[in-house]
Amino acid sequence: MLTEKQLRDLRAAVPSPILDPSHPDFDKARRIWNGMIDRRPSAIVCCTGISDVMRAVQFVRECSVPFTVRGGGHSIPGNSVADGALMIDLSHMKNIQVNMRRQSAVAQAGMTWKEFDAATEKSKLATTGGVISSTGIAGLTLGGGLGWLMGKHGLAADNLISADIVTAEGRHVRASVYENPDLYWAIRGGGGNFGIVTAFEFRLHHLEAVRGGVILYPRNRAIDLLRRYRDIIESAPDELTAYAALMTGHGTPMAAIALCHSGENDAPEATAQFLLSDSPVADLTGRKKYSEIQSMLDFTAPPGLHYYFTCPFLQSLTDEAISAIVEQCDSMPTEQSQVVIEHMHGGQPCAPCRYGLRPASHSVQHQYYAGMGSGGSHRKVHRLGQKVRCDSARVRRVGRLCKLSQRRGRGRCSRILWRKLRSAPVFEGKIRSRKRIPLQSEYWASRAVV
Repeated sequence: MLTEKQLRDLRAAVPSPILDPSHPDFDKARRIWNGMIDRRPSAIVCCTGISDVMRAVQFVRECSVPFTVRGGGHSIPGNSVADGALMIDLSHMKNIQVNMRRQSAVAQAGMTWKEFDAATEKSKLATTGGVISSTGIAGLTLGGGLGWLMGKHGLAADNLISADIVTAEGRHVRASVYENPDLYWAIRGGGGNFGIVTAFEFRLHHLEAVRGGVILYPRNRAIDLLRRYRDIIESAPDELTAYAALMTGHGTPMAAIALCHSGENDAPEATAQFLLSDSPVADLTGRKKYSEIQSMLDFTAPPGLHYYFTCPFLQSLTDEAISAIVEQCDSMPTEQSQVVIEHMHGGQPCAPCRYGLRPASHSVQHQYYAGMGSGGSHRKVHRLGQKVRCDSARVRRVGRLCKLSQRRGRGRCSRILWRKLRSAPVFEGKIRSRKRIPLQSEYWASRAVV
């Protein structure tokens, strides 16, 4: 915990608002998307620009104060907040500049994909950016960044042109193919262990509309639907990205396909090919704006629930794996829980990066949810560790597990897009800034410490 003197020194060093536990907005500011994470930092620095971040890092370095960094606040394992640590909160940094001529955008690290897509869609431009629109652009990109456009345009990290970073020394550097290329390689899939990224420059792609949506079938058709899904995606074009899910809707067990076809030509057959011989419970597919596809699954992940994720990886989705997955769904602890199968394919990086899961073909996410008012259900989610390890082991035994998947006993509750942050007073990375480098534009320069 910060002492009174340290808190006074922090307020003197950083001009942005600083919330301590006595502040009326403190409880709201410390909360993140995963309601299971209930931690109390010693104070929260509400950064409004890169200069605030630099001063905050210099302070924690000089005082040896443990700290965490919050971007969009969507960290499933709760890496953005820790008991007794100082939180450097970037969620108020939400400026964005879209360059239509270069087809690029510079966005600050506090933005969510919903906000980013709203800005780029006005220019009929888009980039890969997750499947839940409340996810922050920072954490998703630094972890790799799956999304609806990954087949055609690569991961979010593949579309990162450059980044503004505050190093462990509290200095600003830029990372790109041409400047600090080792750091540029590391942040594209390596997580938040190399510095605090305050701004991202993304490559954008022309996109007016897509075809996609959700198809729902009763659970007793799950095996047939998953086999159809597997057979289609094995030879699917890069323009098609599809996920399969097993969940419960209003008390009824369901199986679903969520998909997006981003080809230049309208392709009704892209959605029709997933239909079985009998009619679905609902077919919600059609021609849509990209932002609609980006937010169509938001209802499955509302903020504040208790979330516990585990995620083994498979190189192939065999009949045995499908049977094991469907069988395990019968023992999900809450109605909100679900299993999601993500297909990773297509777009290769234009430059080498740290993301190491490309050999895997599928991720199988066990997503266990419980609401705050669900009696003892949220305690079930807390106690799922032992059971989840057994379930995941069974799925791996019947499929070929990617050798680069998570090690036994490590990080099983993390989604593949997120990496375990090291809990150290200061960053332990060996990257060191060599010289002062100008920011990406005059706009960002106005926020730097000279």
